[in-house]
Amino acid sequence: MPLNKKYIITSITLGTIAASSAVLIGLANLLTKDKIAQNEREKVLNGIVEIFGEGTEIASEGAVSYGKYINYQYDVNGGYAFKATGSNTYGKITILVGFSNANGNYAYKGLTMIVDEQTYASTLEDNYITQVSHTDDFDSVDVKCGATYGATLVSDMVHEAKEFIESWKND
Repeated sequence: MPLNKKYIITSITLGTIAASSAVLIGLANLLTKDKIAQNEREKVLNGIVEIFGEGTEIASEGAVSYGKYINYQYDVNGGYAFKATGSNTYGKITILVGFSNANGNYAYKGLTMIVDEQTYASTLEDNYITQVSHTDDFDSVDVKCGATYGATLVSDMVHEAKEFIESWKND
């Protein structure tokens, strides 16, 4: 009987610890989720200004689903921006890809990083993102930069955004 009592006490103790941990995690989420959403929104707004310039305003926005990466669209004065999210074995990346609109001709305008959880994040940003952020010839920048998997993921996201906006031309 004492052995059963020991197992029961151990089970109750572990259950109490697990329940307490779940409550604390839930409380932390409740307290921080709005601030996290607000911070991401500010990063998006700052990214749009970085791509399109000061005075840029969002005319409309909404969730979209295109391909593997494109999940949100922003109509801004002067063009469109798409939020793309992807991940690989090195972590998650979220970027904004901007396209200018001149009489229905959409041209790559630039990109900005919203979330970079890659293992080699600083290498990716220093050796690739800064080069492709505001270039007219995105494809000329080599993805072999010391963070090749991250750069390839970003390149794939930009190409998917280009595909998406090109599909508008054909409609």
